[in-house]
Amino acid sequence: TGYEVRVDPYNNERTLFVAVPIMEGGKVAAVIRTSLPLSFLGKTVDNLAWPLSFAVLLFALFAGFMLFYFSRGVVRHVGQVKSGAERFAEGDFSFRLPLTEIREFDGLSQALNNMAAQLDDRIRTITEQRNEQEAILTSMVEGVFAIDPDEIVIHLNQAAGRLFGINPQQAQGKPLRA
Repeated sequence: TGYEVRVDPYNNERTLFVAVPIMEGGKVAAVIRTSLPLSFLGKTVDNLAWPLSFAVLLFALFAGFMLFYFSRGVVRHVGQVKSGAERFAEGDFSFRLPLTEIREFDGLSQALNNMAAQLDDRIRTITEQRNEQEAILTSMVEGVFAIDPDEIVIHLNQAAGRLFGINPQQAQGKPLRA
């Protein structure tokens, strides 16, 4: 197969010439040769320009709409995760982030929900232990007080308050030597 663009001597126009061999038994049996003026090809391309431009414009509009639609969904999910994280930071561990159709957000929401459940469980355990400790110290008849390494009163039960003649609530957080 061969092609060439040159001026046709019959009509003095730039013309595309194409030749295709016909093979038979491994040898060239014939050659089909055709030509077409480039002005005709230009008209064909011109006729396709408007429909092609319209199709490209429609595709661009469709792509822009789809990008807007999906980005709006992503922004909405980011807002939900942010809102949920803020609620968790405020101590609302009963809140659960909704699961989404976006796999990455689904994994993030599930991880944050698990974290909130674990934090809620740990805080409840610590609160129960603190309440038990407080009940034990309050009900003791022996005087108990605790200070930190800087000699600041951490805890003083009622019996110790009576022993020293001070109010236990007022003594907490104050220096021992005050």
